[in-house]
Amino acid sequence: MKLKEIFKPEKKYIIIYVGFAISLFIYLLIYIAGELNRNGIIQQNLVPDVYLSQFVVILPGPLITDVILLYILPIVIFIVFYKIAPITIKVYLKIHKLSYIGRSKPQYGMVELGNHRNVSALIRRAILVGFLSFSITALIVQGGFPLLFRALESFMTPDMVMSNYLFLSEAVFLGTFLLTSLALFIFLPIWL
Repeated sequence: MKLKEIFKPEKKYIIIYVGFAISLFIYLLIYIAGELNRNGIIQQNLVPDVYLSQFVVILPGPLITDVILLYILPIVIFIVFYKIAPITIKVYLKIHKLSYIGRSKPQYGMVELGNHRNVSALIRRAILVGFLSFSITALIVQGGFPLLFRALESFMTPDMVMSNYLFLSEAVFLGTFLLTSLALFIFLPIWL
């Protein structure tokens, strides 16, 4: 399967395209509301100023560069992994065979499934990666490191962080969005 075949528009990917458009629209609304508030056009503080200057703390730059990185990172990881997948899968198989020292060796075979996946399989895969990313991020945040993903607002002290549930939930959301691309490293060998 070539990369052109993967990224060509098909009917089964419509949910992915709609999700991408909705999330991009939400980030655009956050940016517009923040800029209107920053320039004094809107008096209500709809979006904290921290969102515009440091959206995801662990990523460099303001909101625009963070969003670009958050959308490009999974695609870059997929393309790199797609190119190195044949080598890594062989390495995984050798590591798995090493775990059978002293026992009978497993037999391996490849099943040709074709290039077409149904919508439910794609949704199942996306949910699996999302839940793994969410779980890892929740562990990091509850472990006392929410400031990796969410910047402090001007009125907050570091002691207030762990008791502010909205702050913690925002940190989990932003961290989940970031770690989703890294979770692909675990699942791509299985899927490919």
